[in-house]
Amino acid sequence: VESARITAQVVAVNAKKHKVTLAFPDGTTKRVKVGKKVDLDAVPLGYDITVQVSEGIAITVQKP
Repeated sequence: VESARITAQVVAVNAKKHKVTLAFPDGTTKRVKVGKKVDLDAVPLGYDITVQVSEGIAITVQKP
């Protein structure tokens, strides 16, 4: 599993759906679901956060 830490900026908050939109340094944006324990009312627009992104691969081997 590979992982990296990336700084992103909160550009939109949807508290009803518990999602935020993040803007990354390369100009891309991504909407992500946030855990229920996070108080989105306390997250202002423009807030810089650090996220850890992990990537993995799962392989299944089956008998022919």
